[in-house]
Amino acid sequence: MTARVHVLSVPGGQPGPPGVLLVDPAGARIPAPELAEVWPFDPDGEGGSVAAARAAGSGWGYLDHTGRWRVAPVLDEAKRLAWPGGLARFRQGDAWGYVNARGEVVIGPRYREASAFSHGLAAVRTGRKFHYIDASGDVVVEGPFKPAGPFSALGLAAVRTGADRPAGYVDVEGRMAVEPRFDDALLFGAQGAAPVRVGDRWGLIDTAGGWIVEPRHARIDEFGEDGLAYRIEAGRPSDGYGYLDASGRTVVRGGAGLSPVMACGLVRDDDADLRFLDRAGRPAFVGRFDWAEDFDPSCGACVARRGGRWGVLDATGRFRAVPFREPVTTAGGVVGFGPGQGVAPFLDWEGTVVFVNRAAEVVARLGAGGPGPAARGGPPVRPDSPGTAAPRPLPAVLRPGPDEHFLVPEAQNGGVVGVATGLLAAEPVRFYPYSLVFGGRRSVADVSGLGGDGAEHLHTGSMLVLAESHVGEELWGTYRFLADQEGGAFAAYFADLAAQLAGHFGEPECDTVRLRNGDGNTGRVWYVNGRRLVLEVYTHCGDGDFEHQLWLAALV
Repeated sequence: MTARVHVLSVPGGQPGPPGVLLVDPAGARIPAPELAEVWPFDPDGEGGSVAAARAAGSGWGYLDHTGRWRVAPVLDEAKRLAWPGGLARFRQGDAWGYVNARGEVVIGPRYREASAFSHGLAAVRTGRKFHYIDASGDVVVEGPFKPAGPFSALGLAAVRTGADRPAGYVDVEGRMAVEPRFDDALLFGAQGAAPVRVGDRWGLIDTAGGWIVEPRHARIDEFGEDGLAYRIEAGRPSDGYGYLDASGRTVVRGGAGLSPVMACGLVRDDDADLRFLDRAGRPAFVGRFDWAEDFDPSCGACVARRGGRWGVLDATGRFRAVPFREPVTTAGGVVGFGPGQGVAPFLDWEGTVVFVNRAAEVVARLGAGGPGPAARGGPPVRPDSPGTAAPRPLPAVLRPGPDEHFLVPEAQNGGVVGVATGLLAAEPVRFYPYSLVFGGRRSVADVSGLGGDGAEHLHTGSMLVLAESHVGEELWGTYRFLADQEGGAFAAYFADLAAQLAGHFGEPECDTVRLRNGDGNTGRVWYVNGRRLVLEVYTHCGDGDFEHQLWLAALV
C-alpha cells in the first residue's frame, strides 16, 4: 500500500513559516523542513511516495513521505513523477534532466526543453529540434519535430516538422502514421479517436487518419479517462455543448453551464438548478445543489453547497454537511480538493483553516499557540514553530456576516439609538449617498463634482453608512446564491435596527423618503424634534454586480 501524504497549504493565506505542512491520513504531522511549495505525492513503486518540493528560501528538490529529502533542494526547478515509469523532470541552470523515485539522476541535465514521460517516451529538445528518448536517455524516434506532443497508449504522438507547418501523427518507430494536414492535433484517446482542427473547425479522426466526424465543431477537447471528449457545436451558443464518444456520437448534451471537466463519470451541469449528470447524460443524484465544484478524480469528492449548508459530496451522491463557515477561497475561487491532495480547506467560525477529507472528517486545522485539539475532536496539528507569529484569520467571502458588513460597530452591537441621537444633534451639512456599483466608495460628505443625476441625491443633514456589501460580477456569476443570501442578511439587519429605533422613538411612518433611488429600497422614517430620522436599505444592480447598503440619516 502506498504511503499517503496530505499537503496542507492555503494559497494567498497565512504568513510565517512553514508555508506548507505535511500530514498523514490520521492527522499526524510529518516532520519536514520548512517548505514553500509542494507538488502532489506520487508512489515510488516501493510502498512509499515522493514529491517535488521547494524549500523555504531555497531551491527545489524531492521529498519522501517521511519528510526527508531524497534529492537536496539545490535544483532550479522540479516536476512531478511520471507514473508508471517513475521519472521526473528537473532543471539545473538552463538544462533539463530526469531523476527517478529513489532520487538517482538517470539522465543528466543536457536538454534545452524536456517533457514528461508518457507511455515510456518523452520529447526533448537539443538545439532547435525535438526528438523522443526512452527512460535510458537513448533517442528512439528521431526528429526533427517542432514541437512534439506526448505519446498516447496507442503509440501515436502529434507532431509538426516545423512551427508553421501542418500537424500529423508519428508512431513509436518514427514513421508518420497520419500525414501532416491539420492546423492543430490533440492526443489520441484509448478508444482510437483524436480531435483535430482544420481552419476554425474541429473534427475526429481514427488512427489511420480517416474522418470519424468531419470538422464542424467550434471545439473538441482531448478524450478523458471516462472515454468522452467535451465539444461545442458551431453556431449553437445556447444548447450546443456536450460530450462525444469515440464514435463521434453525442452522449451528453447541455448548455453553456455544462462543465468541460468530467471526472469519476460525473459532470457538473449548471444551466438551471445545479446538478450532476452521468456518462449517459442522465441525472446522477436526486436533488439539486446551490453550488459545487468539479469532482476531483484522485479522491472522488468535491466541495458543494446544498440548502444553504457547505459540505463534501462524494461520487456516490452522499452529501455530508460540515459545521464550518465556508470553504477557503483564493481570488474568488474555492480552493476545494487540490489534485492528489485528498483534503479541502474550510474556514471555521473563528477564521482559522480546517482541512477535511472526502468523508468530511477533520484531518487537521491551522491554529496558533502550540498543540491543541482540532475542531470537532479531530487530531491536533499546528503549523507554527516556536517564536513564529500566530496566523491571521482569513476573511469570509462566501458567507460574510455582521463583522464583515457593518462599518459602525455601535449599530451592530445594540447601540443604534445612540448613533441616531448623535446624528439628530449633529450640525447639518450637505451629503451624498454614494453607490458602490455606480461611482464607488467615497465619503458621504464629499459632494464635489456632482451634477445631473448626482445632484438629485444631495441632502442636508447628517448621515452614516451603517453596513454595506458589494458583490462583483465574477463572484456573483459563479455563486448565484449570494444574491438571496446578502439580501436576506440586510433585511434582517434592517428589521432589527428598525425595531430598536421604534422602541425608543415610537412607531415610524411606513416609507416616505428615498435617500437615493435603487432597484429595491426599504425605509422607515421618524419625526424627531423637527428632523426626519431615516433608516433605509438601498439595493442596486448594474453591469453584473450588486450592492446592499444600510443607511441612517437625520434630514433637516
